[in-house]
Amino acid sequence: VSSHSPTITAKADLDSLIVLQEQENKITSLSIKKSNLDDINRKYLEKFLDVTRCQLFFANGVILVEGISEALLLPVFSEILGPDYSIEKKGVELVNLNGVAFEHFGKLFNPDNVEIRLNCRCAILTDDDRTDEGEISSRASKAKELENGLLKVQLAEKTFEIELFKAGNNKDILLEIFEEMHPAAAGRIEEGASIDEHAQNFLEKVNSNKSKSELAHCLAIRLESDEGLRDEFTVPDYIKDAIRWV
Repeated sequence: VSSHSPTITAKADLDSLIVLQEQENKITSLSIKKSNLDDINRKYLEKFLDVTRCQLFFANGVILVEGISEALLLPVFSEILGPDYSIEKKGVELVNLNGVAFEHFGKLFNPDNVEIRLNCRCAILTDDDRTDEGEISSRASKAKELENGLLKVQLAEKTFEIELFKAGNNKDILLEIFEEMHPAAAGRIEEGASIDEHAQNFLEKVNSNKSKSELAHCLAIRLESDEGLRDEFTVPDYIKDAIRWV
């Protein structure tokens, strides 16, 4: 069966798939059975690859994110970077892993051997969860070790929300949106002695109100509907690099 259907792909046995891709007028094929995946990777992907996530086999590029906040905002951020970087227009698939199981997906893209990897670029976006001493988490280190071949790993300093808050003048719009959502909690956010402290205090209030996804949703709507705000908004560098890579 030859198909462009993610529905069929999601139902098929993973080892039965042969992926044909065309990049720069060159066609390549990858038999998943001959890929770099081990048995643990295969078992995970067979359970995890639903109809939506199977779109990655048909994409011109892939971005893997760990949560709904990034998934909501990255398409808007790509539009801010300009038409040449629009995820939707360029056929780039955004895959929300709802966690940090990056290895199972990353090994589809990171071999040096072109015959055992998918022939499109992939970027992983994840938090480095660094300590106050600047030491990144072991989870983030393991993700970074995957970087090779067509796979890039871009780490947020501490968290996605802190990177957003610290970039350019974004803090003003984020504080305004949060105040509309939770006025009492917003009034208790202390600025602190630095932008880092202000960002951390902001994130603590967002987390205590379980508002991360709601904040991302509201910001996405504002950016989509307000051209002036889009012009003023600063996309964090690590996200710019990931979008430009794919």
